[in-house]
Amino acid sequence: MANIPIYSGSVDFTAASASFYSAPPTGSSPTPFGFYDGEVDFKTDADKVTDFCARRLGYPIENVELQDIQFWASFEEAVTVYGNELYAFKVRDNLLTIEGTTGTSVSGSSISGSSLNESTITPSFANIVRLSQQFAEEAGTGGNVDWLSGSINLTSGVQDYDLAQWALDQNITGGIEIKQVYYEEIPAVSEMYSPWAGMGGGFGGGAAAAGFAGLGYGPGMNFLLMPLSFDMQTIQAIEMSNQVRLSNYTFQLINNKLRIFPIPTWQNYIAGALVTTTDSLLPSIGTNPTDCEPATYNKIPLVSTTGTGSGAEVTVICSGGAGAATITSITVTTPGGGYKEGDILTISAGKLGAGSSLATITLVADDVETAYLGSPAKLWFRYISLDERLNSGIKATPFKTTNESNAPYYNPDYNKINSIGRSWIFEYTLATVKETLGYVRGKYATVPIPGAEVTLNQSDLLSAATAEKAALIERLRKYLNETSRQSLLERRQAESVARVAEINNVPMTIFIG
Repeated sequence: MANIPIYSGSVDFTAASASFYSAPPTGSSPTPFGFYDGEVDFKTDADKVTDFCARRLGYPIENVELQDIQFWASFEEAVTVYGNELYAFKVRDNLLTIEGTTGTSVSGSSISGSSLNESTITPSFANIVRLSQQFAEEAGTGGNVDWLSGSINLTSGVQDYDLAQWALDQNITGGIEIKQVYYEEIPAVSEMYSPWAGMGGGFGGGAAAAGFAGLGYGPGMNFLLMPLSFDMQTIQAIEMSNQVRLSNYTFQLINNKLRIFPIPTWQNYIAGALVTTTDSLLPSIGTNPTDCEPATYNKIPLVSTTGTGSGAEVTVICSGGAGAATITSITVTTPGGGYKEGDILTISAGKLGAGSSLATITLVADDVETAYLGSPAKLWFRYISLDERLNSGIKATPFKTTNESNAPYYNPDYNKINSIGRSWIFEYTLATVKETLGYVRGKYATVPIPGAEVTLNQSDLLSAATAEKAALIERLRKYLNETSRQSLLERRQAESVARVAEINNVPMTIFIG
């Protein structure tokens, strides 16, 4: 006959030690993890809950094939499960508030950081604002993604501009998103409250131009009490009117491809100075004399055959045989001004030695320090970096609460659990003990007795344990949900409505005389 350990009816948790164990596991504490072994109330209740479970299982009429360490392990598990459910709920209820706050660091069994177990948490708008920043970013009114400004030079006859290529030229990786294309104007609010608004006679300001004459705080003194929403709608109408009526250009923007209407037709540059880079003009020489004298010629003036440029001087080097040399080097020493692409400049005959013929230079864009017209020569836009948008929401926060796993809630302090919580723990301990006993009796499915054998109730114990544990978890979660911050506020609201309804049913006193 198998030697089956039987519960003796007597346990002493306080006296338990490493030598107490007659079989594995071995260690320095009576429970597997020792989370609560040092708490006075846990030590006291450990023996009481063992007796409670044994009696519920039929002891002493029925044998209970468990030792004290199984009872204590189940008790420890029940307290831990209770704390897990409780604080998992608190994390869900408070994560929006505690995320990003100082968290914890864990090293082995040592935990550093401030516990929230006994903290009162007041909800704040900090993380709500953080979550809403993405909308502010898209509207350009806040957030962590900066709206940057850029510009392109409009070119006469060119209608389409690739702003994605512009970004590449600016060494902006990851792409951009154009948020606004604009021609700088007076803000609509300034137009609305213009000092001249309301005067009429052509001084109606932006509000008058938008069809809202008389709304300004001007000499007309047309103070009219209106809701704030009316002012906002007026400002929006002014902005729309300016965009439609006053802009020099309209545009179409599709996937960073900008199309300008109408097509720019002005000369987009004005006369500028010549560049002074060595030999920059050399490729532009149209007529190179072949009868120069070999020498270096300084302070040779460039005469404008076409255009209005003046003042430029160059150093010219002629190389070759006597009377048969050509220009091999030309450097601008004095840049002058008034030059533009397409101008034809000359070096007069005889300037490069007696008998030398005329030299001509036709300017290209690279030969001139171009200055652009302002009517407008630049189109400005605002954009965001796509990489910045993607990365702005990711922030490394070491030792901060970032998710449920590192929220600083720890195992509960058993000494501070009230009777409601302990009652649940006792019931869960019993269900766990049933489960353990079922596994034990599964090994000894039948026990021989004189002339027969006894069949043990493993399946009944396991079924009952599973159902009871599930019911206890469901009951606890329901209770926690009913006491959530949202549920309490909804209950308070319902109470307030009921109280008002009750007061309304009270008859009013009639006073006579």
